[in-house]
Amino acid sequence: MISDEISSLSSLICFSGVINKDNIVVNICYLNDLIELHQKAEIGIWLLPEHWGKGIFQEVMTKVVAYGFKELNLHRIEAFVESGNTKCRRAIAKTGFTYEGTMKDCEQKDGKWISLSVYAI
Repeated sequence: MISDEISSLSSLICFSGVINKDNIVVNICYLNDLIELHQKAEIGIWLLPEHWGKGIFQEVMTKVVAYGFKELNLHRIEAFVESGNTKCRRAIAKTGFTYEGTMKDCEQKDGKWISLSVYAI
């Protein structure tokens, strides 16, 4: 079960998911880089690997996207996914996000350049 706990820090709104049985936080999903002028934000998610494939990603993303559009009056929500992370790319596409392109070698991770796939809804 996912909790509806919400905390806010200026341009970051964070949602935490809790499996009530053990009261363990298994995921964090957030909206950051909120730009009021353009009515847009970036969405991000972290999920413990042992909970992958259980539908938590879709449940949480759907709730956060709905919150962004209904409560924050956003026009656009963007997601940036490591291009090599095919599981995450498939999961985000299942939640209604559209692939818009790839930013090649745009960030460094562990001393190597990585590309990011851009999705939006």
